[in-house]
Amino acid sequence: MIDADGLRVLHWNIRSWRVLADRSNVGAVADLIGQHAPHVVSLVEVDEHWAGHSGLPPLLDRVPGYSSVFVPAFEYAAGGAGFGNALLTSVPIRHVRQRQLVWPQPVYDGSEPSQQRAAVFVQIGRWWVGSTH
Repeated sequence: MIDADGLRVLHWNIRSWRVLADRSNVGAVADLIGQHAPHVVSLVEVDEHWAGHSGLPPLLDRVPGYSSVFVPAFEYAAGGAGFGNALLTSVPIRHVRQRQLVWPQPVYDGSEPSQQRAAVFVQIGRWWVGSTH
């Protein structure tokens, strides 16, 4: 379970699984998780495609012992993809909660100053931890 040092959390804006050179950063995320062994990993700007390219399955293949919860803030590509927040944890999840935040309007057409936001929460042991952007 969680040791005497307490809960270790890593938070990262993964920018749709891309770095500035437009290469995948899944390997860099996996390396950092492996280096620090956090109990919980909070990822924001997670871009997941339901039937195609997705970063979470290959990341979980590279960091054994972690499970994930992904909550899209909005779906796009005719419902074939979602963009939002993910939590990974090496500790068993007791409960999951998610909340859609209320501003701006739920349909994002690119003209708004911001986009729909969401928050995801998991209970692990006695702690609730969350992720939002």
